[in-house]
Amino acid sequence: MQGEAGAHAIPIVAEAGEDFSAGDIVFHDFDERFSVERKWWLVDANSYSPVKCSARIAVAVTAGSNAVAGTVQSEPAIVDYPNGGLTANGPIYASATAGGITQIPTGYPARLLGFAHPTDQSRWYFYPWLAQPKPYAFTVAASDETTALTTGTAKITFRAECDFRLDEIVASLARASSSGPVIIDVKKNGSTVFSTNLTINENEKTSSPATLSVREIAKGDEITVDITGAGTNAAGLKVALIGER
Repeated sequence: MQGEAGAHAIPIVAEAGEDFSAGDIVFHDFDERFSVERKWWLVDANSYSPVKCSARIAVAVTAGSNAVAGTVQSEPAIVDYPNGGLTANGPIYASATAGGITQIPTGYPARLLGFAHPTDQSRWYFYPWLAQPKPYAFTVAASDETTALTTGTAKITFRAECDFRLDEIVASLARASSSGPVIIDVKKNGSTVFSTNLTINENEKTSSPATLSVREIAKGDEITVDITGAGTNAAGLKVALIGER
């Protein structure tokens, strides 16, 4: 990975969502938060900024302006780090300081951006594709397939096997409720991850979209599934956690 790579700026025309300084790490995102505006934003390891398309700002850009040729680097490059002090050959991650870098893994999941130069402490190798998130999803059963659901807490309890970031949670039934909705709450370490609980309407087998208030899950976190509304004669509840790591 240490072969010399020249800085290469390509034309990427998209509006800057905020002010950028030279050297900032940014992303162009396509999830529900930014799907309407489709702008460049600063990467922040401690907030929800999935790096669907990462790049580095070469020339300062003002919010509202388009990033064009010469302002955005989105191919491998050896880049400067004016602060210096990088550990030779060490990994470079997205920082909790928006747009910045660090050599300490930060956030869930940590976003690897490149590696420090082997001899120059003020330069590093930027590899945009390293920051691309990997899809991560799994499904758990919160009941058997035939017994009518009842309300209650911790219908199933399990622990996260790795750090990951939630994008959405969906639920399904093997048998729909004939009257009233099935309402589900998912908790991390005893606290809900939803702004509003997940709902499967009567005569439906799949849930309506629910808004998440918690996205970061750490390895070892305890996850529980509560049923706060059982409907009538519903059965076969499954809950799917969908995200990236």
